[in-house]
Amino acid sequence: MSGAIINGNATITMSELTGSLSNGSPLEIKMAIQLANFSAGSTSENGIFDGDMTVNIEKTNSANHSVGISGAYLHAVSKRNGVTQSDRTLDSYDLTTTYAGQNSALRASDSLSGSSIALNGMNVTVKTAQSLVYAGTDPSTGSMVITGAVSSVILTAVDSGNVRLDFSATGNGVVTESKTMTWAQLKTSI
Repeated sequence: MSGAIINGNATITMSELTGSLSNGSPLEIKMAIQLANFSAGSTSENGIFDGDMTVNIEKTNSANHSVGISGAYLHAVSKRNGVTQSDRTLDSYDLTTTYAGQNSALRASDSLSGSSIALNGMNVTVKTAQSLVYAGTDPSTGSMVITGAVSSVILTAVDSGNVRLDFSATGNGVVTESKTMTWAQLKTSI
């Protein structure tokens, strides 16, 4: 990135690097990252990060590998022209994506929480209820729960083209409304 501005503190500790970086060869990488008021971007746009992250990458061959990211706390703020665009926090997080051939599966435990201008500043928590399995660009199976201040919605992959949304007006899991739409419709609505 031309004209990049990087400030703050970032400590990366590599605890394991075995194998080969060449395509198709086994590889294992483990590293711990500590960020303190670390910012990266330009004069008009930047991200500011605080917290910790452990990254585990395991590859058995070119078609089979997994990437895991976990940590106790990670806070990320995105700004454009000094105005906060998003403010997100991960607490006790553990995200793992596994690739097997053409398919991939995303498993997330604990939660992602934060707010975003796209969500009108509302705070939400996102948690994977059942691993999201991808057979292309969108999940074909799995589900996640998105919880707001007083309500929640469960997104369940019907197939690789469609998703069902089960709304709970009080956030207690009792479905008050259901709607099925394409993944493309969902993406454009948020």
